[in-house]
Amino acid sequence: MDAEVKSSILDQSYELLRDGGEFLAYQTSGHLEDPLRETFGNVKTSWEWRNIPPMTVYQSIKK
Repeated sequence: MDAEVKSSILDQSYELLRDGGEFLAYQTSGHLEDPLRETFGNVKTSWEWRNIPPMTVYQSIKK
């Protein structure tokens, strides 16, 4: 997905969430962390090692 589409989806998700709402995503690549930080201002990452291949889990909170 190109950067413009990704940014649009994240912006719309941010607008739909209430304050304190959480955006959760998971993926095998690491290209979501920077766009989440730009949109939400924060991002926490963790790994799910039991998945094959392992997945990165992203959590951002609307403040």
